[in-house]
Amino acid sequence: GHVEGLVSVTRDIASRKRIEEDLAHAAMTDPLTGIPNRRAFFDMAGRLEAAENDGAPMTLALIDIDFFKQVNDRYGHGVGDEVLEVFGRTAQAVVRASDILARIGGEEFALLMPDTDIEGAQVVCRRLAVAVAGMGVETPQGIVRITVSMGLAAVAGCTDLALAAADTALYRAKSEGRARLRVAA
Repeated sequence: GHVEGLVSVTRDIASRKRIEEDLAHAAMTDPLTGIPNRRAFFDMAGRLEAAENDGAPMTLALIDIDFFKQVNDRYGHGVGDEVLEVFGRTAQAVVRASDILARIGGEEFALLMPDTDIEGAQVVCRRLAVAVAGMGVETPQGIVRITVSMGLAAVAGCTDLALAAADTALYRAKSEGRARLRVAA
């Protein structure tokens, strides 16, 4: 027994560690889209903020799926979920490896772009808008297509301030007719 006992304890510790890692991953991941959730986003943003002492620019985009409520009302929540899932996959494929994309609300996503100024961020966001406009979700009632509205803001040391500014820009994009990108004043 002694060796078997030790092996068993070691195995238990390893499996417990795996479970803890899985739980930590689950706590930080949006189950529907598989991308980071709101909690993970703020966690990573905080860590990037702390590291941003070299004066490198960082830009934040808030992305909202236009008329998402109408998709749910017209096609049902199953299709709505599929739209979110396809959006997540499409966006993840378009953004750069260093960018952090997260689902922070129902149909609201945040994209944090380290080492990227407003001009560079606009390029990424336009590419994203084109990719999203090109995606479709097949339903019995036909193909569902979506557009996104986006608000952009520079992150000058404080993600919360940038979020508020990006939110104002996003609101402007929506009130000006949606399917567009607006930069915070």
